[in-house]
Amino acid sequence: MKTKKCSLGSTTIRITLVMLSCLSFLAQAESQPPFSVDFAAPAVNAQIRKAAERGDPDAQLRLGISYLNGIGTDKDERQAVAWFRKAAEQGLRGAQFNLGVMYELGNGIKKDEAQAVIWYRKAADQGLAEAQYCLGKMYGTGEGVAKDEKQALLLIRKAAAQGFAPAQEVLRRMGS
Repeated sequence: MKTKKCSLGSTTIRITLVMLSCLSFLAQAESQPPFSVDFAAPAVNAQIRKAAERGDPDAQLRLGISYLNGIGTDKDERQAVAWFRKAAEQGLRGAQFNLGVMYELGNGIKKDEAQAVIWYRKAADQGLAEAQYCLGKMYGTGEGVAKDEKQALLLIRKAAAQGFAPAQEVLRRMGS
C-alpha cells in the first residue's frame, strides 16, 4: 500500500492509494458473449486470436487480457500491451484504460506516467469510471501531469457519480 498526501480543494486529506488500485480495475471485454465461455480453452482462445488478428477490438482486448493473466496462453505482458494498444487505437475505452495502467506501472512496457495520463484521459472522456478515478488520482498527486487539485476532484466526483466505490470512498473521507 502506498499513501500520498493529496490536497483537494480547501481540504487536505491523506488518500490511501493501493498500488494495485488501477491495476485491479483492469477493464474486461466490453461486450459479453451470450453464453458462458471457458476462455482458457485452446479452441476458444484460437477463435479470439483469429478475430483479434482480423482487427476486432473486443477480441484484441480479450486476447490482451489472456496474455496479461496467462489464460489459455503463456503470460506475456509485452504481448498484452501490444493487443491492448491495437484495441485502444480503435477507440475501445477498456483497452485505452488497460494501456494506461500498463504505462503507469511499467508492466510490459517502459513506465511512462505521461503516456498513462494520455490513455486514461481517452477512456475517461468516454465515461469509464475507472479511468476517471485513476486520472483524478494522477492529477491529485501530480504524477505524469501537472498537479491540479480542482481537476482531480472533478474527475473523482464523476467516477463516484457512476457508483465507483473507490471514488466514493475518497469523497467520503474528504467529507464531500
